Amino acid sequence: LVAQEPDRADYLRDLSVSLSKMGDLLRDSGQGEQARQFFQQDLEIAQRLVAQEPDRADYLRDLSVSLRKMSDLLADLGQREGATRLREEAQEIAQRVAQQGKPSAQS
Repeated sequence: LVAQEPDRADYLRDLSVSLSKMGDLLRDSGQGEQARQFFQQDLEIAQRLVAQEPDRADYLRDLSVSLRKMSDLLADLGQREGATRLREEAQEIAQRVAQQGKPSAQS
C-alpha cells in the first residue's frame, strides 16, 4: 500500500508497526544485525511522520519507542555510545510528549 500511496500517513504508520514487530522477532531470536535493518526502517518512517507533523503526540511517542528499540539493540550489539545517544533522544521526546499532555498554567 505504501508503494501505491507513499504519502499516506496511516499506511506509513502501519508499515512502521510491522517493521518494528519483525525487528522484535529477529532480535528475540538472536539475529541482531537483521533486526537492525528492520528497526532502522521503522525509525526512518517514524522520523518522517514527525517531520510532517512535529506536534502530533502519537507520532512523537512512536518515534520515542523506535529510538528506544534501536538503542536497546545497539546496547546488545556492544555499541554503547550509539545506544546512549539514542536513549537520550528518546527520553527528550518522551518528555516533550508528557509536557504536551499537561494543562497549561493559568495566570
